[in-house]
Amino acid sequence: MAQSPTGDNLPLRQYSIQYQPSPSPLTSQASPITSPPPESASSIPLSQVDTESAASLSWKDVTVSFEQRSSSPQVVLDGVAGYAEPYRMLTIMGPSQSGKSTLLRALSGRLCRKAKYQGDIRINGRRQQLTYGTSTFLTPDDEVLPDSLTVKEHLILSAFLRLPSNLPRKEKLAVAEHVMSEMGLTELAYRYVRKCPHKGISGGERRLVNLAVELLIGPSLIYFDDAFKGLEGASVLSLLIKLKGLARGGATVIMCTEHVSSQVYELLDDLCLLSNGKMVFFGDNIAAVEHFSTAGFPCPPNHNPSDHFLYTIGAEFEKLRAPFLYVQDAEKAEAFAKEDHHQIVNFLSASYQSSDFNAALVCKVNTLVKKKGGVLVNRIKRPASRSEFFTLSYRSLLNTTRALGFYWIRILLSFLYMLSIGTIFLRLDHSKSSIEARAACIFLALEGMIYLSVGGVPYMYNEVKMHVREMVNCHYGVANFVVANSIASLPFLLLISLVPLCSMYFLAGLHSGALKFIYFVVNLYLSLIVSESLMMAISCIVPNAYTGMILGSCVQVLFMLVGGYVRHDNNLPKAFWKYPSSYISFHAHSLRGMFQNEFLGSRYGGHTGAYIVYGEYNFPASPGKWWSLLILAGMAIFYRTLSVVLIRLSYRVRSLTRTCIATGKT
Repeated sequence: MAQSPTGDNLPLRQYSIQYQPSPSPLTSQASPITSPPPESASSIPLSQVDTESAASLSWKDVTVSFEQRSSSPQVVLDGVAGYAEPYRMLTIMGPSQSGKSTLLRALSGRLCRKAKYQGDIRINGRRQQLTYGTSTFLTPDDEVLPDSLTVKEHLILSAFLRLPSNLPRKEKLAVAEHVMSEMGLTELAYRYVRKCPHKGISGGERRLVNLAVELLIGPSLIYFDDAFKGLEGASVLSLLIKLKGLARGGATVIMCTEHVSSQVYELLDDLCLLSNGKMVFFGDNIAAVEHFSTAGFPCPPNHNPSDHFLYTIGAEFEKLRAPFLYVQDAEKAEAFAKEDHHQIVNFLSASYQSSDFNAALVCKVNTLVKKKGGVLVNRIKRPASRSEFFTLSYRSLLNTTRALGFYWIRILLSFLYMLSIGTIFLRLDHSKSSIEARAACIFLALEGMIYLSVGGVPYMYNEVKMHVREMVNCHYGVANFVVANSIASLPFLLLISLVPLCSMYFLAGLHSGALKFIYFVVNLYLSLIVSESLMMAISCIVPNAYTGMILGSCVQVLFMLVGGYVRHDNNLPKAFWKYPSSYISFHAHSLRGMFQNEFLGSRYGGHTGAYIVYGEYNFPASPGKWWSLLILAGMAIFYRTLSVVLIRLSYRVRSLTRTCIATGKT
């Protein structure tokens, strides 16, 4: 493997994760907000700081509200101000439903369309749109990784997906190696990214892998929503040290969390406290303790400041506040314990507005607005669409090959199922009594094979969910993902169509002609492709894999009922069942083609094949069996195209659900 390049050999800014701790709260003196002095080049632990991509973010009077049908608009953020700069990490903290995630999404430009936004957000003193590679947004809610890949494989393939096509292969591999080393993932390089006690990695390590993928292109702005959700102990500390290392390396890091331990709190830099959409404090972590003490809410000795803030401004602790609220004055403590949560928040917010900390904040924000910096750019260009397509195809093929339960077990079950049908309908003759048996054999073989595709919904759901997460940070296009996923499935579907079918076709004694057998295989193959495409489209609209399996089963059964075997075509009620259900059911087109292929041109007990197909089973005479194949191919293309549309809508709907329906959730 190529060695990690240094200096100018690296095609993007090198982040170093070497962490130098901030002064301890025990030895430092609290002071109002001051601009962190720039570190000298020798003290910055990275090879070269890219000044063109440095980002100073400032905002003031940020107000976000959502329309309510039955009442006045709900204000989620109310006049919030602040800033974030390189070399210091900003932590947005507060109780649930305080507006943390809403503020983070407002700063990253990811608010939903229904949110009404007011305020002034600037990057380097300018109003500008974020372009490719300048920012990244991470959230544990969308933490989905390809479980069949190792950490190293995932990072290398992500490098090929995100770095420019004209960058040599060795340099892409070197970038992946460098990021993996800096994030401390070298020892996990050959472990699978799935959660597994032996060969997998932990939840904290998975979060580091997600972060490492985003660092491949060196973003200047890193937004991390609910960074420590689901993590404990060493995992929290490890992630925090990596994030602080990125900030020390020149990135602008903004994260939000509800609560941290006392050890983690000592490592924080700047702090923004929110409650009920109001800003209670903005400054460094030590100054926050001083501000609460000045306002009459001193943190008890040997007590976690984060806990103290949460107990004081958290609505969920309103009825339990008395045991936790530490106020030196007994009468004042009793009065505050009886006060409403909103009154305490309003008091603390007003106290902050009149403090020196707020005056320093206003001065700092105004300075950043007046100081016009450069336009935020990233030298990294998106790879060519063709490069994205081939990389995605290889990744999908690797995933499906290693996913034991997706195709390999399905192939085994299909073989056993077809073998059972072949032995049940063993050696059918050409007598009149065999007509019904042949029809049942074809029907059961087709419907059983199609129905087994429902088992692939969990895998497809994870694939779609992973793509939606990657689409948030513009990894690649939707069309490339859908086409690559489709191509990767083709060889496995051909294997499923051919191997199990041979065991049934010849045991049952279906039509022995070579062309008849080839048509049967092609028909089944196209039917499985359509079924897979339909299941992918369903996976794009369901909230979880379990719901997708239920919905997929219902759709398949519905299409089976109007396929022409359970109820003949001319006997179906015309409203809904015949028009349009029987026409959009791919089961009907596939089954009609198989019946035409099996019976036409043969005689069974004095009955011609035409009489059996068109008279006894009442299939329409047109289209012919070859046209049925074209219709199936067209349906496969239609459902894959529908998947592209639904994935785009899914991204918008999930973003809308996450931001709007929550109406200010954290």
